[in-house]
Amino acid sequence: MLNAGLAVKNHPDSLLRYRDEDRDLYEVEELSRRAQVSRSFIRLCIAVGCPTSEGKLSQSMLLEWLFNHYEQVREAAGLKPMASIEGVSGDALLKLMMGNAMITLLEYCEVRSSVRTEKRKLRHVRKLVEQTLER
Repeated sequence: MLNAGLAVKNHPDSLLRYRDEDRDLYEVEELSRRAQVSRSFIRLCIAVGCPTSEGKLSQSMLLEWLFNHYEQVREAAGLKPMASIEGVSGDALLKLMMGNAMITLLEYCEVRSSVRTEKRKLRHVRKLVEQTLER
């Protein structure tokens, strides 16, 4: 869960609008298909500590966990560490956490893809997220 120091308004739910199905629990393979996230990424998150409910998890559970643990996922995946967000607070902190989590997911998929066009598309989206965070 989020750091106790973050106010309730700085919870991911304050920026994200989940659909009911985003909270439904699925096996890894089904969640991968529904969320269009690689199975290996989901399994890595679980191995690093993402909680499950009887081996199942929801898209919202995965995302909210990733917002707070992307650094551990990056380390386990062999990705370079990101710039520290220490000292950032409020909505800016939440947006950085969410953006860094998305960058981690995109970079993980980009590095592991063997399809040139897919790598290019993933890199393009990752760079758009990075540019958005720089503003």
